[in-house]
Amino acid sequence: MTRPILTTLAALALLGSARSSAADLNRQVSEKLFPAAGVKALVVDNRRGSVEVHGSSDGQIHLVAVKEIRGSSSSERRRLDEETQVSAGIDNGTLNVRVTYPSSVSVRLNFFDLFNYDMPRSDVRLTLEVPPSLSVNLHSSSGDLSSNGLSGSQVFESSSGDVEVRDASGPVRTSTSSGDVNARGIAAARMHSSSGDLHIEDARGPLDLEASSGDIEVRGALDSVSISASSGDVSVDRAPRGLRIDTESGEIRVGTASGRVSLETSSGDVQVTLRSPLTRVSIRTESGEIVAHVDDRAGLDLDVGTSSGSIATEVPLKIRNASRHSLTGTVGSGQTPLVMRSSSGDIHLTGGGD
Repeated sequence: MTRPILTTLAALALLGSARSSAADLNRQVSEKLFPAAGVKALVVDNRRGSVEVHGSSDGQIHLVAVKEIRGSSSSERRRLDEETQVSAGIDNGTLNVRVTYPSSVSVRLNFFDLFNYDMPRSDVRLTLEVPPSLSVNLHSSSGDLSSNGLSGSQVFESSSGDVEVRDASGPVRTSTSSGDVNARGIAAARMHSSSGDLHIEDARGPLDLEASSGDIEVRGALDSVSISASSGDVSVDRAPRGLRIDTESGEIRVGTASGRVSLETSSGDVQVTLRSPLTRVSIRTESGEIVAHVDDRAGLDLDVGTSSGSIATEVPLKIRNASRHSLTGTVGSGQTPLVMRSSSGDIHLTGGGD
């Protein structure tokens, strides 16, 4: 059964209440303990405030709700307080936590209020401690979402808030319209941002990343990496089990990549170090330069071409055909196909990729 947290717990678990006359702010803090037996999933919907979820040390579920009410009069604050409620209940093994906010706010201003006036509003911040293996699903329209130390699957959806994930050993999926995504110490993940940056560190599983308008940075990946971006720079320091990057407008910089490698940008330079073992490599840009470093053990079957640029190689090469704008040949055993194309940019292939 779902019931309001802040109203039913006021007498039992009210941790504090404060009023700032200068800011016309009321703050209420309440908490609730849920037994974890039979609970397999957590779903939280807080469209305006932040949500934080951490792994609990006692195996129980702890919920702390901080409600802040801002208004210029006591009656206004009282109405916002009554219409801002946190409800929580367990249904078929899922703990559902939901915050409801006032559907509208009435404001009357005179001319001088325009220069020093705080809009009436209410916000609720939720912090939960849960068994680490619990499946977690968090939703917010304009609040930040974060988790730390969880091993179950996690889903984050926010319209205009940031997402932060730390030490996740289960699969992670994030989606935000205009917020950044930061993750560290995660396993497999699918992450999307329409107009925000993605920063990923120390990922142990495959990554599938997408940003419509934002930069993407990946550091310390131990598995394959797949990236799509419409307009933003992409930086990957290593991808030991395969790498795919496709961006329409932005530079691509890769520290080291192995396995199957595909790099493509419509407008931007590409810089990459290719390290054995390699299975197939394709590097393409419409208007930019390509600089590729290869290690001495790589056996490559080269197919290089540029429409209006030059080609330079600094590796031992057995040439089949060569002209100012095209080159085919082999390096070493010649077993790995390497295709490089630039419509209006130079191509430079060097050694020293160890």
